[in-house]
Amino acid sequence: MLRGEKRVDRSYSAALTDLAIALNLDGKNSRAHWVRAKLLHKVGRASGAMEAIEAALKIDPKAADYLLTRAEFLADEGLHDAALADNSTVLEGTKSLPLYQARAWCQRGD
Repeated sequence: MLRGEKRVDRSYSAALTDLAIALNLDGKNSRAHWVRAKLLHKVGRASGAMEAIEAALKIDPKAADYLLTRAEFLADEGLHDAALADNSTVLEGTKSLPLYQARAWCQRGD
């Protein structure tokens, strides 16, 4: 998983391969699902990205970084009310770090 995460900016296919191996070994690795979601979104595979972020959130439903990622994906698809709901969850419904609070406010502004 860590190797896949490090390869994201250098080789999309190698990173996806590493993440697939990580998820094959441990399908409950929420971070691997999250990294895979961000990578798939980056290469324009929106439906695969949404499936991956949903898998991450199924494992860890209160993770602020996962919620903000899904909010970003939803906003990109024009689903602003759903994006705002995830954003509000981070601001009001989780004990998130100030970094995530700031990201949530920035997303709201966008």
